Amino acid sequence: MVVMVVMLIMRVVVVVLVMVVIVVVVIVVMVIMSGDCNNSSSGGDGGSGGGGDGGSGGDGEQTQAVVAVAATVVT
Repeated sequence: MVVMVVMLIMRVVVVVLVMVVIVVVVIVVMVIMSGDCNNSSSGGDGGSGGGGDGGSGGDGEQTQAVVAVAATVVT
């Protein structure tokens, strides 16, 4: 019984880590894209500051789809 609970907790931890990694990658890609489209200096700084919060919130549907696929793969 305890082993089952521990394995379940480990699986949840793995899924959460995968979600965090995917969100970080999406944010980094958005920052890089915004940096390429605009000036590399001002656009890059603005992207890393404001783009981080806006990226995770704005791309909610796409991120949820990716997370759902990742969770399915992990499980």
